Amino acid sequence: MKEYGLNVCVCVCDGADLPAADRSTILALVGTKLLSRFTSAVEELLDVVDKTEQSLKRLQKGAKKGASTNPALFDSQKIRAQLVLDTNKLKEFFVEQCAFVENEEPQATSPLGQALQRLDRLPLIA
Repeated sequence: MKEYGLNVCVCVCDGADLPAADRSTILALVGTKLLSRFTSAVEELLDVVDKTEQSLKRLQKGAKKGASTNPALFDSQKIRAQLVLDTNKLKEFFVEQCAFVENEEPQATSPLGQALQRLDRLPLIA
């Protein structure tokens, strides 16, 4: 995720000179785009983690009995745990910004609300 996306949102949401409708529109557009890219990146990362984990399990299965457990298998758990933290923080940020700009949480039917729901459906815990 590129840092400028959140900075743009913060600047827009704090921009008292902009009419509320404009702030809301910009937040929705930037937020939806950023959340979509973040979600796609997480999905790709989870796919790579799953494939790597499966490969390591096959290699370990083929190794001699009595071999120690491969610590790399536990790395996938660390990656998933960090993704949970990152995802929750990002969701929290956008919900807070919507509360600030629109005085309410994003509607489930709005593009931003749908992007947040897509984050909720990520298979972060294996």
